[in-house]
Amino acid sequence: MSWSALEEELRHWQTPAELWWRDDDATHDTQALQQLLTLARQFQVPVHLAVIPQQLHTSLDCIRSSTNQPNSYVLQHGINHQSHATEGMRKVELGGSYPPDTLCNDLAAGREKLAQHFETQYLDMLVPPWNRLSEDLLPQLTAIGYKKLSVLGPRPENSSQPQHIRQLNVHLDIINWKERCYAGDEQIIGKLTEHLKHKRTGQIDASEPCGLMTHHLDHDPACWDFLQRFFTWCHEHEKIQWLAGPDLLNR
Repeated sequence: MSWSALEEELRHWQTPAELWWRDDDATHDTQALQQLLTLARQFQVPVHLAVIPQQLHTSLDCIRSSTNQPNSYVLQHGINHQSHATEGMRKVELGGSYPPDTLCNDLAAGREKLAQHFETQYLDMLVPPWNRLSEDLLPQLTAIGYKKLSVLGPRPENSSQPQHIRQLNVHLDIINWKERCYAGDEQIIGKLTEHLKHKRTGQIDASEPCGLMTHHLDHDPACWDFLQRFFTWCHEHEKIQWLAGPDLLNR
């Protein structure tokens, strides 16, 4: 599927398609982070940085903003980004062998740390490392204070368990993790086109904005090239609208 197919899909849209941007694994200031922030400023696309609380370095103060419309916001990326998977499990930090009470306490401590440090830039959204967590933890998240959970894939439209927290997910992963390289235009643009079509035709929750997921520390040159081209295209397209900050907590 090509860029022309994406253009064709957007011709069916009466209102702009809504997107948001999440970047994972932020801990400290790096050249890659500065490259990411430059893109955010250049194209006026705020980035939501999933920060690992126990690895937070003072150099990440570089993202702190005194303006009312910052270029970056902060989400909580688990606790220490360490797997507690038991034998036969896929990598997971928020589950596995992690004692439930300790896990909840550590999550709450991480939330408090980020909320105090980043003040108005912090959003009460939990991003589990590897985009997965124990289902047993779900009923505890709102009690800890989170308003949203962000994983990978379309969110459930209706939850049969009302105590479960509402999701605000990402859908476009620009990295091929098996090869640790850019996933390719066909893969990314194809997924975006498919996602928008499914929203438009009611196959998935139409109220959830499409989430772009990046990992600035793992980008190869092709990843950066794609982001430059993609943000340029979005900036020039009347049917694209980027959402940011507190507005996301209401979606």
